Amino acid sequence: MAMVLIGTRVGAGDGASLRAGAAVELKMLATALGTRVDCLAWVGLRRLLVAERSAGVLPGAVGVAHHLDALFELWLSGAPVTATTAREADVPRLPSSVRCPDCGTPCTVREPAGVLASRGPRTGVLALGSPAWRTELTPVAEWTKAERERLVLLLGERGADTVVRCQVYQSVNRARLSADVTDLILSRAGIPNTGGTP
Repeated sequence: MAMVLIGTRVGAGDGASLRAGAAVELKMLATALGTRVDCLAWVGLRRLLVAERSAGVLPGAVGVAHHLDALFELWLSGAPVTATTAREADVPRLPSSVRCPDCGTPCTVREPAGVLASRGPRTGVLALGSPAWRTELTPVAEWTKAERERLVLLLGERGADTVVRCQVYQSVNRARLSADVTDLILSRAGIPNTGGTP
């Protein structure tokens, strides 16, 4: 459901394909667990929103409940998952006053982008956490570029850049590497670096 939440925040691409991809993953999991897809969708959204509350992005339990209700209604509607459909469905917007601790920009996708990054391949941004991270910079940049290309279809160019940039910032900070590593990876991947330091 991380991609669904991202789609409601920055998605301007093929929201129908984004939704279909999430539904396929949920159906496989629902079959294995013997439960309903909609139940898993609700749980996935709730976990992400609770993580955002813990990170200070959402203002309390009421904020989580409002977002969860609106996002789950959007899911149940079967509508394509984009920022436009989220606005039309009255999904609350995030407060713009919350700054990302990794890049210093208003935080909108940090938690779900982090989930995607953590489930990525070992040759992706996760490689930055290895002792041999210097030798992994080229493969990480190649993965970053390929991930951006994959996400452009689902989120549009701006949304894909936002998510991939967020993943790189988080991974570099989590590995306690210097900011020039972020710049190098994004530059090699051809992604504009519009973030800053908090």
